[in-house]
Amino acid sequence: MASPGEIINLGDLFERSFGSRPYVVTKDGDLSNSEGPLYRVDRPQAVNYYGELSTPKGSRIAQMYKGVQIWLPTTLYLATLPMTYLPYSVVKISGKKTIIRTPLPERVGTVKEQYNIDDYSITLKGFLIGDKLGAGGFPEEELDNLKRLYEAKSPVTIDNALTNIFLTNKEVGFFEQRRVVITRLELPEVQGGRKNIRPFVLEMESDSVFTLELK
Repeated sequence: MASPGEIINLGDLFERSFGSRPYVVTKDGDLSNSEGPLYRVDRPQAVNYYGELSTPKGSRIAQMYKGVQIWLPTTLYLATLPMTYLPYSVVKISGKKTIIRTPLPERVGTVKEQYNIDDYSITLKGFLIGDKLGAGGFPEEELDNLKRLYEAKSPVTIDNALTNIFLTNKEVGFFEQRRVVITRLELPEVQGGRKNIRPFVLEMESDSVFTLELK
């Protein structure tokens, strides 16, 4: 999480994220492998009523959780189950369009028509951490909540600053927004290490709400 006044080396950040360092174009138009310009974070982050960092639209970006700065925490809601809070998680979103391509005679390329936008695929990875006494702090309650969410036969509401951008739909009611269906649950094997920490993977798809009118 960048803080106001922090200096960021964009070349290093790009290399860590994508595995290679981008070229820098100098004023003379030459290519260089130098670090390039540095980026300074000079705008203060928004702070909501509870003192947590948030986006201008109110999505929670970061908070202090048990003395640790947490970035993009995730909460899953289902009316029949307790709220599931996943502070130590990261999110990946991917989307796909169905495009109709029509070749034209004596022309280069095709005419493209957008047919529809498929559901967003969302992957949530993170850790369940148990901190209660007994059984070495094994996160039994947290694992049970995740299992019950996966086995639920209805969509789940997800609250995350990144997913909220893609899943918020003002054309439907508030409680019908940000809905996903959990399609896969994985608990990777753990060799040694701590008994109170279990990694997890949740794969989800967005669940759009449609209103059908009969005429």
